[in-house]
Amino acid sequence: MKLISSLAAAGDTLTNSTDETVLASHEFPADFWQAGKVVRARALVTIPSTNSTNTLQTRVRFGAAALTGTAIGTTSDLDVADGDLVVADVELFCRTAGSAGVIVATVLVSEDAAGTAAGGHGQVVSSVDTTSATYLGITGEWSAANASNQCAAQMLNVFESDAL
Repeated sequence: MKLISSLAAAGDTLTNSTDETVLASHEFPADFWQAGKVVRARALVTIPSTNSTNTLQTRVRFGAAALTGTAIGTTSDLDVADGDLVVADVELFCRTAGSAGVIVATVLVSEDAAGTAAGGHGQVVSSVDTTSATYLGITGEWSAANASNQCAAQMLNVFESDAL
């Protein structure tokens, strides 16, 4: 595996909004995907402060856009406390490439919040046009707008292996 992308600085801070927002993303160029190619990524989202009554949901998305791609992994609604975090480990496997490509995705999400545990997700994303750019996105969405709510992506490392 070789590192192909890493955040140089923290992503934008999501605060005082209920709109799902991209915290970090990576663009794969057109024709990047080939049958047998594997991509791994690890993301870290930190929640430095909250008003303690709102919840945060983060999603890992893959597809033609970082914000509207297929949700391949989603956290529970975190009733967060200051200092909580979310770690997502992602693996994408290209089964077939082309205008109707198939990507198989797994996501393991760990949440640092009382009473939560790691959860896994699996998804087959069909009809992905790998001849065009595709995106891996980490998004966040607050349950209520409040100026005290803050979260940001601190890390999105993306690694690739050669196709089989």
